[in-house]
Amino acid sequence: MAFQQAVQLFIQGFVVFPLLSPHGLLPVLRLGQSVFHIFP
Repeated sequence: MAFQQAVQLFIQGFVVFPLLSPHGLLPVLRLGQSVFHIFP
């Protein structure tokens, strides 16, 4: 359940954070790349 909640928070952050700050998109993409390297 904790993992599913983390995924929901990640998706919300991925959608909302770039809307709040365009410069915030780059760290989010880097975080996404790190996650996809762990979970291909």
